Amino acid sequence: MKQETRIVIDVSDLVVSQAAHYIVEADPRWTLCRSSDGADVRLTGTGGQRWSHHAAAVILVVPLQPAEASRAIDAFTAGTVNGIVATDELEHLPEAITAVTTGLAPVSLRIRDAAEHMPRLSERKMAVMAKLAAGCSYAATGDQLHISESTVKREIQGLFAAFEVNSRSALLAAAAAAGVVFG
Repeated sequence: MKQETRIVIDVSDLVVSQAAHYIVEADPRWTLCRSSDGADVRLTGTGGQRWSHHAAAVILVVPLQPAEASRAIDAFTAGTVNGIVATDELEHLPEAITAVTTGLAPVSLRIRDAAEHMPRLSERKMAVMAKLAAGCSYAATGDQLHISESTVKREIQGLFAAFEVNSRSALLAAAAAAGVVFG
């Protein structure tokens, strides 16, 4: 009996998930089995022969926001994801599934480009930005993060440079536009 490749298509948006399901169901090579962890795509061999369950792969379908793309690329680099498709490029999902089953690792070029626009931020910078988003003063941010007020100011200057802005409100707007989730 031939091996079957189980592919989980991880989509957080319900509308995009339904569109992905329709695309998969339209291809005679695949059988879609809905599950709580995503959509299992069971590939069938020639002649309609079913393959037995063996391996798992994950294809992420993510929006073109820099933060989302960056997290997806990190997951791909870590080996927890086998392919990435942009939400507005669902027409490429069949090629991504085929590539994953043949050992290739497809990542949308647009996802790579979006990820490059997301500055790499340390945990401390992210924590400082979350405190700013919550309306904390520099002193309160320092107290809550157990760092000095001057360290808070230095971290904020680093954030300004990373996002190419020069004010707290512009920083928070740029971070939100990039898909950064605070808190």
